[in-house]
Amino acid sequence: MARGLRLGSKTDVLKNLRSMLRVTRTRSSKTSLRDCKFSQQILAQYRARQQETDRSKIRMYRAEATDYLTLLHGIEEQRDLWALDAGLENELSSQEMVHRSARRVGLDVPELYKETRADEERKQAAAAHYLAKKKRGNDAKADQ
Repeated sequence: MARGLRLGSKTDVLKNLRSMLRVTRTRSSKTSLRDCKFSQQILAQYRARQQETDRSKIRMYRAEATDYLTLLHGIEEQRDLWALDAGLENELSSQEMVHRSARRVGLDVPELYKETRADEERKQAAAAHYLAKKKRGNDAKADQ
């Protein structure tokens, strides 16, 4: 019986690929994956190496992908830390700071007051609408 080329699960490879594409999508100004040249380069390299049968090259490609993903995540983390160092925490609400801190350590803060948040957003939209309407009325009076 011939030995297969089984080097572990392909889910790790796909997980790394999806993670790399997710990072490039957030960094790119393009909305579509097809328009992003960085994402297309990653996909082209993945497709070119997909049919490889040499076990040592497969291991090397997987290690390279993992290292590259670690590099991309490190760059994102560094950008976040620079933003915090530059005073971004003064612009964020305390709730957003808690959410970011939790995400940084791998946790997810549940939405406790979704109804309250939706109600607040509705009130803010109504206030903005009222102020815009009032401003139009004042502008019309000034023109007369």
